[in-house]
Amino acid sequence: MKRKLHGNITVYMGLTTGIILSLVFSLLEVVHLVSLGQEKEILSQLGAESVLADYNRPLWTDYGILAVDAGYGDAQFQKAAVENRALSYVEANSNNSLLSLDATGVNLKGYTLLSDANGRAFLKEAAMAELYGIPQELLQQQTGLCQQMESDATSDISMEDMLNNAQNSLDEAESLREENQESSKEGTSTALPSEPVENPILNVQEWRANGVLAQVLPSDVTLSGGTLSDQRPSKRTLQTGSLPAPAISATDRVLYGLYLRDHLQSYTHPKHHDGLAYEWEYILNGKSSDEENLRLTVEKLLALREVQNFIAIQRIEKCQLAAEATATALVGFTGNPAIIKGVKQGILAAWAYMESVLDVRTLLAGGKIPFVKNDGDWTSDIANLGNCFDVNTKAKESEGGISYDAYLVAFTYLESETHVGLRCLDVAEAAICAHPGYEHCRVDNLLVKGQFVFSYEGKPSFASMVPALRGKVGRYSFLREWELAYYT
Repeated sequence: MKRKLHGNITVYMGLTTGIILSLVFSLLEVVHLVSLGQEKEILSQLGAESVLADYNRPLWTDYGILAVDAGYGDAQFQKAAVENRALSYVEANSNNSLLSLDATGVNLKGYTLLSDANGRAFLKEAAMAELYGIPQELLQQQTGLCQQMESDATSDISMEDMLNNAQNSLDEAESLREENQESSKEGTSTALPSEPVENPILNVQEWRANGVLAQVLPSDVTLSGGTLSDQRPSKRTLQTGSLPAPAISATDRVLYGLYLRDHLQSYTHPKHHDGLAYEWEYILNGKSSDEENLRLTVEKLLALREVQNFIAIQRIEKCQLAAEATATALVGFTGNPAIIKGVKQGILAAWAYMESVLDVRTLLAGGKIPFVKNDGDWTSDIANLGNCFDVNTKAKESEGGISYDAYLVAFTYLESETHVGLRCLDVAEAAICAHPGYEHCRVDNLLVKGQFVFSYEGKPSFASMVPALRGKVGRYSFLREWELAYYT
């Protein structure tokens, strides 16, 4: 015989159960809402990072700089295209979610372009790239070298003034010589040198009349004939972003100089980039041809080495004695100490110039020279300057000396930030456009920082199961701003 079981529930238990279930579903809805918020964070990060992950490949391969081509093959910046890309990445990831969060839009609220503030974003990225790979001690050493060269480059020593003063002294001595020759006819002349003495000042002045490249490079050297188009970024009006470009510090100036050493071609370090062969020399001078940029760089090197060598020669006793002896042989007959001193200083200036020519030849050949020379480092001889006119004659090398690249780092440090930044953009754009498929790329389309505002909607999952919430909770709306930059 089967027993019948009777079930019943009290009103109290029914109310209690209803309240508990409402509480459970309310808590589940809260958890669902929190989960939607977390999903919003993840999707926003993925969307922003996915846009910036689509960086320009040639720019990264050739120069180690990250930027997104927001022209996407066109010559104009396309804000809507960037927003659509971000939205597509978010939608692709949200489709795999169980939370039913829908992306409804993306707004690129603000952005910075690689070309903003005359390429300051490029320089900041370059400085940061170099910072992570250089020992602090080496950075301090290079900073000190740049500061010392800045002091030398702005020295009040004028080699031209010394040579002009020496020429005035020689002219005055020649006038006295002519007077003595007139007096000799009358039998009252002062003793003159029996044989004319070779004048190193005149010899060097005649040599300086040659082009600087002819003075420092053998005739069989073939120079690059590379040129840049007049449509380069520094010659046109550039598009600008809506966010400020990053600031550049004094340390950044040293770092981006070191970056150029490692990533750009120069006369001594070809890297087989498309475009100019002497990229770094272009950064320093801004001329459209490789040969002209190399010539101007050599002129800067000669000018700086001339000052450094003139300072050094004042402390080398054998050079002082030789210059004084030569000056005395040339104009000692005048008996005028001021004339002799003026000629002596001119001889030292001419001698320092010839030593500088030898230095630059060594630097261009890939060697190193002492930053400050002493007796043992000096190469040229005033008694045999003719040997120095042979372009194959070079200065003595020094293992612990300064290279061509180190001088170019210092010149970069001394150059204005505006010039360096714009010319870096010129070089980079020319190289990028030489790659198949990137012919229309423009540096003022390249995005390096973006402020993305993502909007989402989600529907409640458990609110309809709570009598008090049924019909009162609509769709949820979310906004999430996400800022991302390559240089932070």
